[in-house]
Amino acid sequence: MEPFKNPAFFYQLFQGIPEAAAVLDDHDRVITVNRRFETFFGYPCAAIRGRYINDLIVSDEQAREAEAYSRIVLSGTPLAVNAIRTHADGTPLEVSISARPIFLEGKQEALFVMYRDISDQVILLDSVDIHIWYLSGPDTYGAINDAHARFLGRPKGEIQHHPIETAAFRDGNREVFSSATEITEERWAPRADGARRLLKITKKPRFDREGRIKYVVCTARDTTEEREQENSLRLLSSMVERSADPMIRTDANHRITYLNPAAEKHLGWTTGEVRGKSPGIFNAEEQAQEIQQEILETIRSGQTYQGRLRNRRKDGSTFVAQIKISPITDRQGQIIGYVDIQHDVSADQEELETRDLLLKEVQHRVKNNLATVVSLLSLQATQQEDSSVTGALEDARRRIEAVLTVYESLHQESSSEEVRLSRYLEEIVRKLRDSFDSSLAFSFHWDQREITVDSSTAIALGMIVNELLTNAVKHAFPRQDQTQGTVDVFLETPEPGERHLLRVRNNGAPLPDHLEPGGAGSGLGLTLVQSLARKVRGALAIHREEEPCFAITFPAVLPGVSAAPTRASQQDAHHGPE
Repeated sequence: MEPFKNPAFFYQLFQGIPEAAAVLDDHDRVITVNRRFETFFGYPCAAIRGRYINDLIVSDEQAREAEAYSRIVLSGTPLAVNAIRTHADGTPLEVSISARPIFLEGKQEALFVMYRDISDQVILLDSVDIHIWYLSGPDTYGAINDAHARFLGRPKGEIQHHPIETAAFRDGNREVFSSATEITEERWAPRADGARRLLKITKKPRFDREGRIKYVVCTARDTTEEREQENSLRLLSSMVERSADPMIRTDANHRITYLNPAAEKHLGWTTGEVRGKSPGIFNAEEQAQEIQQEILETIRSGQTYQGRLRNRRKDGSTFVAQIKISPITDRQGQIIGYVDIQHDVSADQEELETRDLLLKEVQHRVKNNLATVVSLLSLQATQQEDSSVTGALEDARRRIEAVLTVYESLHQESSSEEVRLSRYLEEIVRKLRDSFDSSLAFSFHWDQREITVDSSTAIALGMIVNELLTNAVKHAFPRQDQTQGTVDVFLETPEPGERHLLRVRNNGAPLPDHLEPGGAGSGLGLTLVQSLARKVRGALAIHREEEPCFAITFPAVLPGVSAAPTRASQQDAHHGPE
């Protein structure tokens, strides 16, 4: 018996097909289905024989689309599409449908349809951010993935196997169908939210056995941010190339990779001559190695190094450069290199040194003149018989000495304009202690965080301390009680955003209740303290609890004030004279 003439053979063959399969009559009604169809869609063959197939596995949303497919196949044309069909329990199923008419003796008698489960492929396609779709014609979508559906802002069911509405996509499709070659293009397209995005689109045609295009597979990647970064880099590169300041690029190991034209011109080296070398080759300072190590420690910690250095050109000449070296990081924050910007400040440095020299000379002369005045007042005081006149002359001498001490500090410091406040106040306290014929104990305390102030601020604070200590000696302690007396000065530097605090405290007689800054009972000294506190934008307060205390708070940031601690200031910190 020949197997091909035996209907049982074809029945077994039909049942052995691994995909769900159905045979339909010329009205799309079920003749028979295989076992895979029964398990895949959940319908027993006996229960659905003679029923219209679209009533069984097509949802209401897909009904129009399914009807169109049926008309195509019933007209005698084979069909291959991807679509959503439904299980008997209503669960949607992603399937690839192949349908073709069956002819017997030249007459169309039935339809053969296979449904292949493509859920896994759809899951994979929908899990990527790249847009993926295929075109069944220049103006018609086939299937699309979620990324492209989100971009268009519509459900996949409203897009798949429907005409393309986006003109930018439609116009670019005809070329690939007419040329039958792969095409890659960049095209601006509107996203669903209205934003214009730059897509890099690749379109690859797929052919049937006769060499005709069956469909075109398309992928698209959003490159808007990349284009913006390229434009930013192009602009930055242009700025670097045109910059008048020398700029040096180094790698993560701080080895030179690039000199901009200004750097090559100013330093005399080309990029090729110094590539791979350390920027330390430009350093002309005596302690070049130590400075280079300090720079490396700073920038490798992710901070920016700034300072002035004397650098060397290729011809051996030197110049003073204001340098700023900053780390370059990738998107993960990892340091991938550094950029060194140098500005030649040789002329400014010479002018600054000349001005500093002249200012120091003026300060030296002022200091000498003030010392002469102090000596004359001391001499005049010793020749007076009237104690009140002697006291007035001594008060004037101490006030002038407070000013003189500022100029002595300026002469000792490297800067001709700033005074280290703790050292200055400590010296004021020491000189006042020596000038009083008293057994009182004087002390100065500070919290070891150094600040520097300009000379005007230092003079005002020094005179405040002078007045308050003088008043304590004169009024807080009767002569017989001074052996146990103490006068303490405290300077407290703040945390960022807080105010400085200067306190003068003694353990002498309580302050009168009527004594208030600017009040009727305040004398010249207290009035002067109030005025000087205002000069530094501070406030004076009197505390009577336990021991008399005068407190002056003033801003942490003043013209000429620096609150940053230095290594030297930390080493020199102490708690005043013993």
